Amino acid sequence: MAKTKIQERCDCRKVAIYARKSKITESGKSIENQISKCRSYADLKFDAKDDDILVYRDEGLSGYYSDRPAYMQMLQDISENKIKAVICYKFDRISRRTLDLLNLVEQLKHKRIAFVSCTDEVDTGSRTGKIVMSLLASISEFERDIIAERIADNLYELAKEGRWLGGTTPTGFYSKKEYLILGGKKTTINHLEPIPEEQQIVKELFGQFLQHRSLSRVTQWTKEQKIITKNGKQHSNLSIKNIIKNPVYAVADEDTYDYFKAFGVPIYADKEDFDNKRGLMIYNKTEQTKELKDNSTAARPEYVKKRQSRDVEDWIISVGKHCGIVAGRDWVKAQDILQSNQNRYAQPNEQSRSLLSGLIVCPVCGAAMYTRKLSGRYTKEELPRYNYVCKTKFHNRKACSCKDINGNKLDEFVLQSICLMQEPYEDYFNYLYELRNSFYINYGNRENDIKLVEKRLADVKKEISAQTIHLRTASSTISDILLADIEKLSAEQGELVKKLEDKKTEPTSSAQGNFNLTEVRKVITSFSKLAEVLSYQEKMELIRLATDKIVVTANQKDEQEVHIYLKNAR
Repeated sequence: MAKTKIQERCDCRKVAIYARKSKITESGKSIENQISKCRSYADLKFDAKDDDILVYRDEGLSGYYSDRPAYMQMLQDISENKIKAVICYKFDRISRRTLDLLNLVEQLKHKRIAFVSCTDEVDTGSRTGKIVMSLLASISEFERDIIAERIADNLYELAKEGRWLGGTTPTGFYSKKEYLILGGKKTTINHLEPIPEEQQIVKELFGQFLQHRSLSRVTQWTKEQKIITKNGKQHSNLSIKNIIKNPVYAVADEDTYDYFKAFGVPIYADKEDFDNKRGLMIYNKTEQTKELKDNSTAARPEYVKKRQSRDVEDWIISVGKHCGIVAGRDWVKAQDILQSNQNRYAQPNEQSRSLLSGLIVCPVCGAAMYTRKLSGRYTKEELPRYNYVCKTKFHNRKACSCKDINGNKLDEFVLQSICLMQEPYEDYFNYLYELRNSFYINYGNRENDIKLVEKRLADVKKEISAQTIHLRTASSTISDILLADIEKLSAEQGELVKKLEDKKTEPTSSAQGNFNLTEVRKVITSFSKLAEVLSYQEKMELIRLATDKIVVTANQKDEQEVHIYLKNAR
C-alpha cells in the first residue's frame, strides 16, 4: 500500500535530543551522560536509531536565556518541520525560565511534536501534565535564583582572599595562575603581577591628571607621547577616566580605608591589612544583564546585552596580593578632582553670570537645562543676556520640543521668590516636618511588609517543591489532593509576587532623603540679607544649598509657571 504525503513527511522527520550544562569542564561527562540517556529513551519510545536522531548541545551557557546557538538551531528546525519529537534529560536543561518553557510547549503543540523528559515523567499533552511541568519549571527558576545567591556568597568569600577573578587585566598588570592543593583537591587561584613599563605609564598618567586636573589635557599628553592603551588603541577621555577611577592602583593605606568607609562600602579586610604597601581589589563593580529585544519572539529569541556600573556603595573592597602604585592620598585627591569636574557641568556659565544652570529640569524630556549666552546682547545694566536650553535639544535640535527659557528673568524671579520665603513659609516648613515623620513611619512599615511577603513567598515555593516531589510517587487519589493543593499554592504565589512588586515600586525617595530641613530653613531665612552682600559665585552656591531643582512649565493660558523644589523637601 502506497504511503501518503503526510506519512512520508513524518517518516523523514527526526527525533531531537537537547543537552545543556552551564559550565565548560575538561571531562564533559555530564553532557555526554545526558545525550546517552536520551538516545536510549529515543530508541525505547520512538524506535529511533542514530540516523533518526539530531543532537543539539549547548555547553557553558545559562538556561535562563534562550539565545543559545544549539537551542536556536533546534527552534529553526522545528519551524521547518524537520523534527517529530524533542527529548531532554530534564526540563530544566531546556530552560530555567518558566515563560520560555511554556512558550516552547505551545509551539510544539501547534506543530504536533512530542515533548518528553527522561526523568520528569510528565505528559505535556494533558492539562494536568501542563500544570506539573509549569511547577517544575517554577522550581527550576527558583533553584537558579538560589544558585545565583550562592555565587554572590562565594564572591564575598573570594574577596577576603584578594583574588583576581578573571577578565581583562588593568593596565600595569597581568594575571598569574597558582596551583594549590586544598582539602586534597588540586585547585588554581589567580592574582595580579606587575608589568613595570606599564606601571610607570600609570604613575605618569596620575601625575599629569593631578597637575592639570583635566582628562582632556591628559588625553592630549598621551597622544603627544605616543602612549597607547593595553589593546593598542589611542587613549580617550573615557580610557583615562577608567584608569584614574580604578582603586586597583591605590595603595591600601589609611586614606583609602577612610575613603571607602565614608561611602559605607563593605571592606573584606581588617584595618591592619591596609599596610601602606599592597593595592586594593574591587568586586561587584559592574552588572551585566541581557534583556529581550522588542522584536524578539519565542521562535527567534533576541537579547541585548547591558553593562552598567554599580554605585560605589555596592562595591566590595579587599586588599590584594599586588603592590599599589599610587599613594592613597593622591588617589583620593584624583577622585575629588573627577567629582569636581563633573559638578562643573552643572554650574553656570562664568561669562553670562547665570545662577541656575544645571538646576533647571526640562519639563519635556527631563534632562538638565544649561546656559546659552546670546552673543552681543546685553541688559540695561550691561549684563550679558542668556537663555536656558535643554541639554538634549542642545545636542540635537529635533530631539526635544522644549522652548528656550529667558535666563535673566528666571534668575531674578527665583532669587526674589527665595527671599520671600522667610516668614510666610513657617507653616510650610512645619508641614514638611510632619510629612517627614509620616514618611519615616510609612517607610518603616513598608520595609516590614516587604520582609513578611518575601518570607511567605519563600515558604510557598518550598511547599510547592515538597508537594511536587510527593506527587511523583503518590497514588491517583492522593495525586488529586496534591494537585489541588499545588494549584492553590501557585495561585497564592502569583498574588505574593504581584504584591511584592507593588511594594518595591512604591515611591521611596522622600523616605530615603536626608530631610535636613533645619539647615534648609536657616539658609532660606537668611537668604535675603546674604543675597545683598554675596558675590556671584557665593549666590550660586547659596541657591544650591536651598534648592534641589527648578521646573518651568506652561499653564493653559500658555503662561510660564516656575516650580522651585527645596532641598530634601520632596
